[in-house]
Amino acid sequence: MMTPKQISILKIVSGNYGKLSACLSRHCPNSNISLVDLECLDDISKCNDVLLVIPGVGAFDQSISRILSSKMHNSLVDVINNPSIPKLAICLGFQILFSSSEETSSSSPALGLNIYSGNLLKFLPAQADFLVNTGYKSIADSSSEESLGPYYFNHSYYLPESYIGDNSRRFASVFISNNGSTSFLAGFHDITRNLVGTQYHPEMSRHTALLDAFCKLC
Repeated sequence: MMTPKQISILKIVSGNYGKLSACLSRHCPNSNISLVDLECLDDISKCNDVLLVIPGVGAFDQSISRILSSKMHNSLVDVINNPSIPKLAICLGFQILFSSSEETSSSSPALGLNIYSGNLLKFLPAQADFLVNTGYKSIADSSSEESLGPYYFNHSYYLPESYIGDNSRRFASVFISNNGSTSFLAGFHDITRNLVGTQYHPEMSRHTALLDAFCKLC
């Protein structure tokens, strides 16, 4: 009999935990799913057969402040860089992987985990149809330009497509979406870190691009 894998959903500020747990249960039926606090990261790093989900609903700078106040910043970076632990980072959890974001109460960008280079920008009226990019939209595989979806987005800040080149050697697959004339990174799969990142919410979407790569490990 196959031993169930443990999927740990990391609690940072807030997250769509109920729908996310239900989604993962459907796609990974042979798994045990639980919510874990930041303070448990050191325990997660010592476990076998654990998969980590970094969700996010909230503000970039508040999430980083929560990570710093927990004194788990270095532990989180270590887990993210550890290829033996499969990871799924969603929306805000995806955004904090990058260098910085304009989503801050300060006059300077808020610093992220700096796993990948890039500064997240706020959607502006001149280039975007919506200042809050909410709803179901298609995404495109950058290698084939195949249109997939729809996928559910809900965000006001984005990683410009121009930063993809800086990180392309790490990404095995890249997905792009648009808000008006603004193109942004919608998702990626980093095989070297065993990490899937999605700007969209897979738990709210009808399709499973990138989520499949994560669930195959369950």
